[in-house]
This record gives sequence, C-alpha cells and structure tokens, in this order.
Amino acid sequence: MFKHVLIRDVAYDLLPRARKRERHAQVAEFLQEATSETGEAAAALARHWRDAGESERAIEHLMAAAQEAERGWAKDRAVAFYREALELLPEDDGDRRNDVQRRLAIAHTAAYHAVDARLLQLDGRLALEGSA
Repeated sequence: MFKHVLIRDVAYDLLPRARKRERHAQVAEFLQEATSETGEAAAALARHWRDAGESERAIEHLMAAAQEAERGWAKDRAVAFYREALELLPEDDGDRRNDVQRRLAIAHTAAYHAVDARLLQLDGRLALEGSA
C-alpha cells in the first residue's frame, strides 16, 4: 500500500519487465479464482493478462467484457473493449479480426444511438410529469 500514487508509479517503473509480467499474471490468476469474471472483473482480467504478455487470454476477457457492456447502457465501454481486443489480435487472424470488427461496428452504432434513446426516455418522463 502506497501513501501517494507517484510513489506507487515509481516503484512500478523500477520493477524489471519480466517481474512486472509475473506479477500481472499472479494478479490475473487470483482474480480468476476469486471472481465471477463478469463486469469489471473481466476488464481487470483482460488488462492483467495483456500486461502479463498473454494476449490470447486478454482477448478472451476483453470480448467477454465488451459483450457484457453491450447488454447494458455501457455501449461506449463495449466499443473501447472491442478496440483493445482488435489491437491485440494478430494481423494474420483474418476470421477473428473480421468478427471483432463487425462487433465493433455494431457496438459503435449502438453507442451512437444510446444517446438518442436516453433523450427519448427523458422526454417521455418529462411528458409524464407535465401531464400529472
């Protein structure tokens, strides 16, 4: 536990790269055992696996986090997770890249229209309040 974020950042920067990867892998293993791997846990797992150098595992959790975000109002987060997954995918993995790009396009469209849906919802509430 660090008293200041700058001390934490300096301590982290002083760790050798191999040690950082080890620690991220340890945290990811702990999170996998201790959580249900949904919501924020999936996103945290993805980032720790990415920083541990485990791209495939990171992609798996990024996709899970994106799909969960899509089910709620967090459409913009789904877009961010799909983009992260796309960055980690190898260039020669055309089928998966196409799938993630398709999902990204759908999530991006949903994020764009989520604003409209919220405005319509607000207009409906205001109309109900005005008629009461």
